Amino acid sequence: MSNLNNVIPTITSKQLFAPELVGKTYYGEFCDCFSHVLTTSYSGLSEVLFSVEVRENRCTYLSSALWSFESLDVLTTRDVRIDPIENDEFVFPYLMTQAPIKPIVDMVQIEAYHDAIAALHETDCLVVLGYSFCDSDYHIASLVRGYIETQGKCMIYLDHSGSQTRESLATKLRVGEEYLCNIHVVKINDKSLSAVKDFLLSDESSQ
Repeated sequence: MSNLNNVIPTITSKQLFAPELVGKTYYGEFCDCFSHVLTTSYSGLSEVLFSVEVRENRCTYLSSALWSFESLDVLTTRDVRIDPIENDEFVFPYLMTQAPIKPIVDMVQIEAYHDAIAALHETDCLVVLGYSFCDSDYHIASLVRGYIETQGKCMIYLDHSGSQTRESLATKLRVGEEYLCNIHVVKINDKSLSAVKDFLLSDESSQ
């Protein structure tokens, strides 16, 4: 198990995602456009949406992260970058994988969803980037549905595949027809990404 203490710094390194590679993706395109990021990714890729000097505590990991491990002895989780694994300790990754039921097992998880709800309350525009609202993540879909059905809120869905419409997203999220106007689907291309970025950086957006 002690080998994990060598592996974890490698997979969580800020240099893991080369700037020249990330810069060519929409992660690089939208760097510093958001006030907060909610992610179901286990990796630290979402961190590159912020400059190094401002990225601390700007990402909320709703499905946990590669550096979160759970102790079998006390059934609590921790960030092993801060609290390394002992040589004789039995731990396992704390990752909320795709499953119909996701039990609450630790305060860390509750705090993550508290942070997510707080972030949604504070923003008027939710941008969905690289997420498809799969059936096994309905707990997340329910948060987004409540957000969309709140007056003054809107969702911009960046559609990489070109297969989504506001109606199809409303069906996935079980959003009422009267709230369709709060869902905006943007087909991904250089022109549309530039327009969304300009909007996010303008005074009209609180994202």
